Amino acid sequence: MNSIALPVAELKPALVGLGKVLNKQSSLPVLSTIKVERTTDGWITLTVTDLDTFATVRLEQPTNGTPEVLLVPYDALAKTVKSCGKDEQILVERLDDTTVSIRHAIGHQFAEQKIETGKPEEFPLIPRIKGEAIPLPEALRLSLHQAIDCSSTDETRYVLNGAYLDVSDEKYHHVVGTDGRHLYSSNSFSVALQKSLILRSHRFLKWKEFNQDGEWQLKTARLNYAQAADIQISTRRWRFITREIDGNYPNWRQVIPRGDEMKIHFDLQAEAIEQVLQTIQRMPSHDSVNASIGIEVEGGKVRLLGKSQTAEYWTKVEVPAIDVIGGPLITFLNREILTKALKFGLAAVDLIDAMSPLVFSSGGRRMIVMPVRAEVPPPSAPSTAGSEPTEPSSDEHGPAQENQQPIATAHTADATHILDSSMKDEPAATGSTDHSTTPPSQKGAKLDEALELIDSLKDFLQDGLTGLKDLGSKLKLLQREQRTTEREFQSVRTTLRSLQNVKL
Repeated sequence: MNSIALPVAELKPALVGLGKVLNKQSSLPVLSTIKVERTTDGWITLTVTDLDTFATVRLEQPTNGTPEVLLVPYDALAKTVKSCGKDEQILVERLDDTTVSIRHAIGHQFAEQKIETGKPEEFPLIPRIKGEAIPLPEALRLSLHQAIDCSSTDETRYVLNGAYLDVSDEKYHHVVGTDGRHLYSSNSFSVALQKSLILRSHRFLKWKEFNQDGEWQLKTARLNYAQAADIQISTRRWRFITREIDGNYPNWRQVIPRGDEMKIHFDLQAEAIEQVLQTIQRMPSHDSVNASIGIEVEGGKVRLLGKSQTAEYWTKVEVPAIDVIGGPLITFLNREILTKALKFGLAAVDLIDAMSPLVFSSGGRRMIVMPVRAEVPPPSAPSTAGSEPTEPSSDEHGPAQENQQPIATAHTADATHILDSSMKDEPAATGSTDHSTTPPSQKGAKLDEALELIDSLKDFLQDGLTGLKDLGSKLKLLQREQRTTEREFQSVRTTLRSLQNVKL
């Protein structure tokens, strides 16, 4: 017998990681199996794939036995593992070309399952990426994770569905991720890559066991300079292989505000960030679409603003901030993005005005966030804009007490995407003082006409955008169906070739 022993203590966590790559809904049975291989040196590896991505794990210790390769259905092996103890082993063995045996101990005897499976040669060819490995230190790994967290999940914006390793600038390499509403970039590293690449987002990359298995080592390979590269990230025992996102990443640099444009700055105290995060979570929200929250800078103080949908007044809560420069200013942004920036440790905040992007930064890392629209309080609200608002009192046991005040400044920034196909936003309209002698009634009529025209243009553009999104989704679906069909044809061709070698 040429069985392969799989220790349950190693197999259980391995199946969790392999399951993050395996496509359990695939129409190809071979993609629901694990390729179990014992090499000539006795090392045992387990590999799964969804055709786009491969994940391989090597068990801790080599074993005795001749080289062997077999395919084991993932579900059958996972079900068997659940009924076994950590100190036990599961024996897998190939009985013939299409049948494998799974055995495990029950008392003083073995229980055996005989399962139909595919031939090992039907398993997709695992890419072999040669070349020198590039170490990815902890700081770079963190930047990759944060860039992926900021990347888009919209399949119609496929090129944004990952982290961009930009090495176009020889002196300053960057990791970038964006979904169009906020953009993350980090430049505190250098990578020995010849060409920039886009690492697709994948849940396996965030898996705890993979990130705790030692330093990441990066390898890339492409047949020619214009072709998408195969990317391999390996650790001590794991190897993850995927194909880079093929496409031209937008010119992200042109949305970064210049340093000399910044007019307002403050730093949130590092030891108070957790307190600020709790405050953000408790602040009421009137906006179910953008989940907006306000930031007010005035008189050397920084406050968070929020209100419920039925409230007439805004709730103001002062947050611990130092080095407050500039103001007064009120701006609004998505509270989930604000929470993300603070969890990343980006506690230095720079602003230009209420309608320009906010910049959160820490060292070489920064996040550019677009403001969102906040409605103006009703005219019937009591007028307190002309008086100095009462300062919130604070104590050492928690955030400042809440102080409800109407907001006198109208904020009109739209929830505009940072990035579009041309990487340019439409310029914001700014008000000007009218010194002409036109009667007020005529001015009001002209203003009403202009506002109606703006509303009509907005509706027209929104309809066009919706149509483009629908078209993009349909094209993406057709592309997937085409790829699936090609893969199935390839599987049929492989089967026919193997049948041609059968002698009757």
